[in-house]
Amino acid sequence: MKSYQLMTPLRGILLFTVITLLNSACTKTSLIGEDIFVSDTLGLKSTDTISMFTTTVVGEETRVYTPVSSQQLPNYLVGQLADPMFGNSTAIAYAQLRLLTTSPNFESTTLDSVVLSLPYDVNGRHYGNTDGPQTITIARLTESMDAAEEIRSTQRFESGQILGQKTFIPKFTDSVDILVPSGDTVLQERVRPQLRIPLSSAFGEELLNSADQMTGIDDFLAYFKGIEIKGDGNTDAMLSLALSAASMTLYYTQEDSIFDEDDNFLSIKDIPKRYVFAVNSFSAKSVYYFNDRTGIGRDRVDAPITRYMNNTTDSLLFVQSTQGTMAKVTFPYLDDLAGVIVNKAELIVTVANRDNLTNFGLPEQLILTSLSDSNYIVIEDMSVSLNTAGSFVLFGGEAVTETANNESVTTYTMNVTGHFQSMIDGLVGNDLFIVTFPKPQIANRVILGGAGHSTYPIKLKLNYTRLD
Repeated sequence: MKSYQLMTPLRGILLFTVITLLNSACTKTSLIGEDIFVSDTLGLKSTDTISMFTTTVVGEETRVYTPVSSQQLPNYLVGQLADPMFGNSTAIAYAQLRLLTTSPNFESTTLDSVVLSLPYDVNGRHYGNTDGPQTITIARLTESMDAAEEIRSTQRFESGQILGQKTFIPKFTDSVDILVPSGDTVLQERVRPQLRIPLSSAFGEELLNSADQMTGIDDFLAYFKGIEIKGDGNTDAMLSLALSAASMTLYYTQEDSIFDEDDNFLSIKDIPKRYVFAVNSFSAKSVYYFNDRTGIGRDRVDAPITRYMNNTTDSLLFVQSTQGTMAKVTFPYLDDLAGVIVNKAELIVTVANRDNLTNFGLPEQLILTSLSDSNYIVIEDMSVSLNTAGSFVLFGGEAVTETANNESVTTYTMNVTGHFQSMIDGLVGNDLFIVTFPKPQIANRVILGGAGHSTYPIKLKLNYTRLD
């Protein structure tokens, strides 16, 4: 099973200080294709023409749920996305609903409604044509989820009965006014931006008749295993939902006796009430991702991305979040650098296609992983950055856009100093993988220049010392 993990730093970063000693003097190209600057005294050299093989490979599954509440995803994607370059993507979310109180009294009640509340992600990680109409369908799970076990992005859960469906245009920033029972009346309450989906009255009646299934959480989860949240029709967007704040509310009225201050019976009155089933940190939650790169459009043809997969010197690299694709970068001639000390190494990639950035915005952050014992782990330079600075500031990888000659150019520069030294020393493999971040939480993608691109080729900017 593959996952992202943090490595402990293999070496210090004191070698960065050597960079300040560089002097400029030109010399000839070496076997690895380097145009270098040399200080004869110090043996310091610089190049940005290291040979690389590049291609696009299928992305790996990712963990989408863990019982450890502090490590759970803050948002879950739902929807369908038709991308003319990458193909069709689907995200289906699942969640358990839990009891906040047990053994409810539903005697002498009349159903008003049952409503599912799905708050929008506060970080706005929606993607695609979110200005168009969306259709979300809620179905009842027929397969149990286990909140004590991790869940991967390849796992689907079986569903059956359709509980509700809604077609709407998202309003991600508009608060919602709802009516809330309070005492013997109903008050108006303003809640965070959210999608509210009415569920079927037949299901509401079933809940009112199932109080005996709500005496404990285990009994309830055996009776009601959870919900599937799925985009239907031509939604052409991925919505980001804060599932840990979701809830299902049963609204009803209940006959209640009214007494005066002397405890004398006055009358029977219908009192508005509600009963809440919550999705919280104790609930199992997951999202299933599927990326279809074949059969797109009316002619059912392969997406353009398929022509650039699993080659060696591609001109374009396709990097996609969820369970899409990643760029593989291979350094084939590292033996020519044997024995050198890496002072600084930066991998620089440039966006090679900027079509329709309105619906297909660029990732704000890219990261690098490598293979270790069949696991994809972040490289040590990223670990150092996260462990010492608490951010990506030492690693880089953020999108930087500059305009020159009326043309916008976006680049991502990533510090690979420690990892590249480990490559040269034979401690790790010669492959790096470019991945979006946060991969399971937003459906974004980017097309980068590969080793064979004529205008925006991938580059490794290397400063090093040759000791021999």
